[in-house]
Amino acid sequence: MEDRLIKLDGGDTSLVVRVTPYPEIVYWGARLEAFEPAFAASLSYPVPNGRLDVTAPLTLSPEQGRGMFSSPGVEGHRAGGD
Repeated sequence: MEDRLIKLDGGDTSLVVRVTPYPEIVYWGARLEAFEPAFAASLSYPVPNGRLDVTAPLTLSPEQGRGMFSSPGVEGHRAGGD
């Protein structure tokens, strides 16, 4: 699957979002003056020892199914109904 990246620039910051297969924040920090999609491989980080085999992605809507064990990004309630 091809990586699709979107780069957004603010005053002195940049945000790079990978939109496939799910929205994932790849970079958020100091402004990137020059950025090529081929640079995305350099933005990945190693998996530390004693953790899951794959790091949980920093997505725009955290999901437990993708490895985030905190509160989910979307919750629902049926008020006791089926």
